[in-house]
Amino acid sequence: MIPKKILLVCANPNPKSFSHAILNTAVQAFKDKKYETLVRDLYAMKFDPIMRKEEIGISSLKDLPQEIQKEQEHVKWCDIITFIGPMWWYGMPAMMKGYFDRVFVRGFAHDIVEGRSKGLLDKGMVVFQPMGAGEDRMKEKLLPAINTVADSWYRFCGMKPLGFHYFPSMPWATEKMLEGYLDQVKEACSKL
Repeated sequence: MIPKKILLVCANPNPKSFSHAILNTAVQAFKDKKYETLVRDLYAMKFDPIMRKEEIGISSLKDLPQEIQKEQEHVKWCDIITFIGPMWWYGMPAMMKGYFDRVFVRGFAHDIVEGRSKGLLDKGMVVFQPMGAGEDRMKEKLLPAINTVADSWYRFCGMKPLGFHYFPSMPWATEKMLEGYLDQVKEACSKL
């Protein structure tokens, strides 16, 4: 079996955050499987999430800024993309959204073919997302809506969802809960 290549994209400004604990756990779990990993810690690398007007409607991907072309090369390189970041205001951090806006552009991640949208990325994808909502609220209200939007969004780019993993109750999570969440991360990674 050919070792898989895993791109891990993390968006949390605090390097001591639980998002980073997830990141470190996932990297180790993938390395234990002899998978190649590449980490893109968006805050640490000072990724600029602001799309410029010059980037909209470009005629060639080569017209994109070099840093965006580099990120697209990382996406091309991998077999699976892992997105890690907290849920803030019922969505991903603005940094992660800016990454999507600037990197997953038309002509790279999706296009119009015969009058229809077509995803261009034949990649697997996984989401690990800590959140402040309690488990009851998460299951009852949040997950149905979030999974529908996220699933549609990723599939629009041709990615195949391999798992959405949410970790509720972060503000009052006990050490035991956090350890259990990290065990879930290890298990999810071991199945890829």
